[in-house]
Amino acid sequence: MECLTTPDRENQHDFGKHIIPRLVRTGKVFAYNFESNVVPGAKPYEENGYWRDVGTIKAFYDAHMDMLGENPRFELEN
Repeated sequence: MECLTTPDRENQHDFGKHIIPRLVRTGKVFAYNFESNVVPGAKPYEENGYWRDVGTIKAFYDAHMDMLGENPRFELEN
């Protein structure tokens, strides 16, 4: 829990820039291979292992747009 409270005191809230690197130094980090994940009911047009960093307003908007249209990259209802 300290990895989440220390950044708050130091005003370092970015997971990719501050928190995960701090955890790597402790040896308490695990990874998940989203690319090899099999999602039941996924459509052929969906992106395998869909993952986006939505740390900015533009990135959030772009990820939202990925879910729209006839062939979305990510099917929210699945």
